[in-house]
Amino acid sequence: MTNPLNHSTPPGPHDAGPPPPGGYGPAGDDRYAGASSAPAAPLHPASVWGEPPRQGTDGLAIAALVTGLLGLAVVPLTLGIVALRRVARTGRSGGGLAIAGIVLGALQTAAYGVLAVLLVVGAIASSGDSGLGHDPVLDTLWDACEAGDMGACDELYMQAPFDSEYERFGDTCGDRVPAGGYCDDRDL
Repeated sequence: MTNPLNHSTPPGPHDAGPPPPGGYGPAGDDRYAGASSAPAAPLHPASVWGEPPRQGTDGLAIAALVTGLLGLAVVPLTLGIVALRRVARTGRSGGGLAIAGIVLGALQTAAYGVLAVLLVVGAIASSGDSGLGHDPVLDTLWDACEAGDMGACDELYMQAPFDSEYERFGDTCGDRVPAGGYCDDRDL
């Protein structure tokens, strides 16, 4: 028999070394006669193949929930969809977080969409404003005063709300004279 460390030297007491793990030696080999005969501890699969992968919560699912709580609308919606597919594929936890992110993202996207529509409608409605108010009777009196009807200017002044543009326009007889006095009494 040859020594596995040195192929030219036969085994002997000079190269016995420590006994193998668990105290078991080759059958009939008395070199390990004094070694412990306690049974070897069973090997755990993690010590042979490495640590098993951790099955924690999916990071994208957490990110979907956090961005949903921050109000980032499309971001949690996208992250939640990707995380939900990944959770289903890998078996990791986090499906509920992904669904929460999807719901928050969808609600926020819808709310931001409604807000945008309202802002656009409001901008369009206010862009057609001619500078007059929103009272059709006062607007008619304004137009008549502007056309030169001094009685309409006096009537506009009398019916207009206090300190309004209608009142100022009627009091100045359609921006023809300084404020004060009736327009019918003036020679315009």
